Amino acid sequence: MPRTTGIRRAATGLGLAAALAGGAGCAPVAAGDAAAPAGVAQAGAATAADPPTRGPGGASVDPTDPGRPRTGPRRPVRGEAYPYDLYTHCGIAFARFGGRTWLASSRRSEPATRPDNAGLSTYTGYTAGTMTLVDPRTARFVIDLRRVAAGVHPVVTFRPTSRRAPVCQ
Repeated sequence: MPRTTGIRRAATGLGLAAALAGGAGCAPVAAGDAAAPAGVAQAGAATAADPPTRGPGGASVDPTDPGRPRTGPRRPVRGEAYPYDLYTHCGIAFARFGGRTWLASSRRSEPATRPDNAGLSTYTGYTAGTMTLVDPRTARFVIDLRRVAAGVHPVVTFRPTSRRAPVCQ
């Protein structure tokens, strides 16, 4: 494994603003959400032209753009995997997907980013992967293991919640 010699910060002004906006805390509301119900993020919604592919042990998607996190559609189709950037800066606990807030079945710490060939890690506060609506009470996030350090279990199960995502402490 390459030795990390530095960290490249990729949190752009828009990504940082989304992370800090309106008490969104660990589940930021992306730009353009004012018209969406219950904090549904509309930025970077998946389209049929961007189907995710699956790799061994995890999802395979493009890298995260913190200025335009992918959040899936407002009305996801059951069983379809959408490219999704889970805000994990405070750990894996909450997600906003399909017009609802979701709570992870078990809280996890933020996955460490995998260094590139030059030994640099790019930190955005997001973890790339796919989100799938399994049924009305279950969503499944699968981490793109190519972008995180070894030893991370790639599947996180979420359940709907009426709780609001807390602000990072």
